[in-house]
Amino acid sequence: MINIIPNKKADTEQLEKFIQMLNFKLPEDYVIFLKEYNGGKPEENIVKLDFNESLSFRINSFFGIGTEMYINDILWNMKILEGRVPKQYIPIAHTEGGDIVCMNLISENCGDIYLWLHEEERFFEIAPSFSGFFEIISPHNPDDDDLSGYEVIDVWIDPEFLGKINKR
Repeated sequence: MINIIPNKKADTEQLEKFIQMLNFKLPEDYVIFLKEYNGGKPEENIVKLDFNESLSFRINSFFGIGTEMYINDILWNMKILEGRVPKQYIPIAHTEGGDIVCMNLISENCGDIYLWLHEEERFFEIAPSFSGFFEIISPHNPDDDDLSGYEVIDVWIDPEFLGKINKR
């Protein structure tokens, strides 16, 4: 398991209000995580999906309840994603590239974990439970990556942005 620097603890009343507001039952493993960590910042990590070699990602932070930084708050993220992400999914983490890890709360798939690809606005199932999700997160040091053999073939810069840079 990866190490996580927890957010400030959510009090029991905050957690109970959050669960009541959802109108869905949260899986027990996730409730335990919220009680212990209330989200938080994980150590350097990588999630490699065995079924899709081209898709791997890094978790920037896990969302909590009533966090000091609004961007790491579940309710703030739910409000931002309203109308884009169906109500039966709650955001639980965000990735380095801006995608969102969500938990499905509908009864038949309750607890399944999905990656919401923000550019395509579609879901990609990644784990059958919150605990299962944690099993596929590995510690990772990006400095250890061997990038030899990679080369930049083409670069595009927005002309408007380039104009702003050139004016400096």
